[in-house]
Amino acid sequence: MTTDLLSQIHFALLTFLMLLFSQSLLHKWQDLLRFSGYIANYHPALSRHSYRIAQGLVIAESLILVLSLIPGFSVVGQVGMLLLLLAYLSAIGYALITGKTSFECGCGDTPLLVSGRIMLRNILLTLCAVLMLFLPMTGVNTLSLTAAICGGGLIWLCYQLCEQLLRNSDLQQQLTRKSSSQEGL
Repeated sequence: MTTDLLSQIHFALLTFLMLLFSQSLLHKWQDLLRFSGYIANYHPALSRHSYRIAQGLVIAESLILVLSLIPGFSVVGQVGMLLLLLAYLSAIGYALITGKTSFECGCGDTPLLVSGRIMLRNILLTLCAVLMLFLPMTGVNTLSLTAAICGGGLIWLCYQLCEQLLRNSDLQQQLTRKSSSQEGL
C-alpha cells in the first residue's frame, strides 16, 4: 500500500514536470531567436553563442521528454530534467549574484523578471525532481496511474496560477516604480 502511494506521487511529479517541460519547450521552440536573446541577457560572453545554446537546450528538452516516456530510459530522462533544472537554477543564481535582475528569465510562457522569487520557484522545481528520483517507480494499477496523472495535472494548473500571480506582482512593481519616478519629476 505504501509503495503504491509513493509510486503514485512519483508519477504525479513526473506528469507535472513533463507538462512543465513540454510548455517550456513549446515556448522556446515557437521563438528560438527570442529565447536566444534571453540567454544572451545572462552574460555578455553568451551573446555570441546564444542561438546555438538555445538550439541545444531545445534539443535537450525534447530528448528528455522522449526518454521520460520510454520505460527503459525513463530514469535517464528524469535525471536529465534534474540536470536542466540545476542548470537553469545556476543561471538565475548567477544573474542574481551579479545584480542582473532587469530582464525576463525566458523560462516559460509567462514572462517573469529574474528575482529571488524565481530563484525560489526553481529551487522548489529542483526539489520536485529530486524527490521524484528517490520515489519508487513500480507498476501501479490503471486507477492509481490515472489518479497520479490527474494529480500531476492539478499540480501543473496550480503552478500556472502561481506563475500568473508572480507576473502580476512584477507588473505591479514596474508600475509602482514608474509612478514613483514620474512623481519625482
